[in-house]
This record gives sequence, structure tokens and C-alpha cells, in this order.
Amino acid sequence: MHSSFQSLLESVCEAETIGEARDKLGEILKLKGPATRAVTLRVLADSAFAERLISVRNFPDWRDRLLDDPVNLAFEPTDQSLGEGEGDTHSVTSTVSVIKKSSAALLQWGAAGFQKTKPEIAERRKAACLSCDQLTEPPNSFPYQIARAFADSDRRICAACGCVVSKKILMATERCPLVDPENPNRSRWGDATT
Repeated sequence: MHSSFQSLLESVCEAETIGEARDKLGEILKLKGPATRAVTLRVLADSAFAERLISVRNFPDWRDRLLDDPVNLAFEPTDQSLGEGEGDTHSVTSTVSVIKKSSAALLQWGAAGFQKTKPEIAERRKAACLSCDQLTEPPNSFPYQIARAFADSDRRICAACGCVVSKKILMATERCPLVDPENPNRSRWGDATT
């Protein structure tokens, strides 16, 4: 990932609200106003798309093609009661923090070469998560609506960390945040807690 791209993306990720992120992205892309909510949420969730979009910001025809990509619609919140611009400050602090956290996890995983968990470890993690009292249905908020577009049939999340369990267990760089109640030196996944 290029350092100039990374610094531009970080400025969007550092926003406290979706509205601020939309404004920053609009400035970066040299738009006449803020970026759409769907494009902004896709940029926060999909680093490959973000890199492509930011890299063509000086080429309006190419930039506009990416802005009009039909895939962006998958990132539009499904709450039809919200008009464009509404919801930019409604419960968005947690939205931005969940997106930042997931983006950081993806960057860490990418830096490790997108290494997948060994099958036997993934099975152990899955068994632990499926029997855990923290496994729950996701809320109907922006980041989880985005995750639905990429999750397999099991979209349940961990209430302790907010991660989509079916994805997290496959990422070698991820860890369970909870301590095993029977062994305080281990996580619920059985990993050492150091």
C-alpha cells in the first residue's frame, strides 16, 4: 500500500462521524461536496476499492466510474427512513469505531500476507465461538449491513469484540479477546493470553 494512499485513507478513517468522513473523502476526490454515504462506507470497509478510487482522483472520468459502480449500493444502509445526509451523526461514533477496528484487522492480516488459519485451529476456534455466551445476532447498524454483503450464511457476531465470527476465526492474525473462565492464562480459543 503506498504511503500517500495510506495517509489519505487514514484521514478518512480518523473522522469522528460518517458526515466528517464523507466530507474528507469528497475533498480528497475533488468532488463539489461530500462523497455519498455508500461510497464512504465502501471506502472504509474495502481497502482495495479505496486504493483504486483514491489513485484515480485526478482523472474525473475514471473516478466517476468508480463512484457510479453498482456494487456501491451494497454499502448503502438498508434503513429506507434515512435520507441522504441523515444518519451521518446518528450512532455513528460506534459505526466509525467498528469500521476502524475492522480496517485495522484487515490491514494487519494483509501485512501478514492474508495468512489463513490452519484448518484444525479454525475448527477449534469455531467450536469455542459456537458454544460461547457472547455469540449473538448483529445489530442493524451500518457496519453490519456492510458485512452482510460479504458474510457467508452465518452472520452472527461476538458481543465482546463485535467481529463477524465466521470471518474472524479464519484470519490467522486475530485473537479472542476473552479469557477462558477455567484457565486465566488462555483465551476462550485456547491461545496463550500474553
